[in-house]
This record gives sequence, structure tokens and C-alpha cells, in this order.
Amino acid sequence: LEAHARHLGRPISVLEIGVDMGQQLTFMDAPRSGTLPAIVSRWDAVDLAANPDALQSLGYSNYIRMNLEGGAEPPLKQRYDAMIFLHVLEHLHAPEACLRAFLPFLADDGVLMGGAPTIPKLVADFGYEKRLARKAKPYGHVSVMSPERIELFAEQAQMVVSFLSGAYFMRNTGRGIEN
Repeated sequence: LEAHARHLGRPISVLEIGVDMGQQLTFMDAPRSGTLPAIVSRWDAVDLAANPDALQSLGYSNYIRMNLEGGAEPPLKQRYDAMIFLHVLEHLHAPEACLRAFLPFLADDGVLMGGAPTIPKLVADFGYEKRLARKAKPYGHVSVMSPERIELFAEQAQMVVSFLSGAYFMRNTGRGIEN
């Protein structure tokens, strides 16, 4: 985000989709809780069940309540310089549809960032996503993300992947071997 603000030569507008408790803005090391970093002009949040008062106290400019699975057009009034999908896509049955719904609200020179647990495409191709979705608890992981899936979406959306990184060995939540 800092590099993009420098590139544009001004503070940027940010939309965080799947904001949960507002961790991402907290990670930005704002000057003090409840204020935006100097590189940000506004930071809006989209989520189904976030706490608006808590988000406002962290410095979020606006909260939009929205079901990302609903297929509805996002009720947005502006375009954003940056969008963040941090650990949300793997919780959606149709992550590409959600991304496509938000893309019209990304500035032409905007950046889209995200993070998700990934597995190799080879493993995903053997029905892992169907097994994962069958066992998922409410709001659990139902989609498998792989580097190839991300690159394919970017290509179809006429976007360029500037940086893609990750590591995977095994999924074993809460155990040291996973990390």
C-alpha cells in the first residue's frame, strides 16, 4: 500500500472486503488507534457481520454490510485505489464471482491484494475442494486456492500478477507442523 501511494503521489482510498474484526488496518501501524495512516485518505470495510462501532474506533471510514455469497452488486459509490481480500476468498463457494463483482470499483491503476491458504493445483484437482466443502462448518473454508487458480483469474480479468508468494506443506490447524 505504501508503494502504491508513493507511485500515485497521494494518499490512497482502500476497500477491505471480508474485514472481520479490522485486523488489517491495525497491522498498518496507524499513528494511534482510531486514525488512518498518512498514506490513506479513506479505508472502507465490507463484511456480513462486522461490528460497525468497533471498526469505527479502529479508524475505518465506512462499513458496508454485505453477503459476499449473495451475487448482488456491491452497494458502492466510488472507485478505490486498493482492494484487500485477506483470508476471505477461501470461505466463499464462488470466489471468482465475488472478485468480478468488486472489480468495477477498482481504479484503472488500482491494486488488488489478498491472502489465502493455498495447496498445489495437483491436490486440488483430485476433489479436495468438494471434500473440504462437505466438512466445512458455517463460515469455514469451502474453496481451495492455488497459485494457478489465482493466475487464471487474473488473466481472465485482464489483470497482471505482480507478486505471488506462498508456501504449503500440510494443513494441520493449530499444530506447529503446519507453519
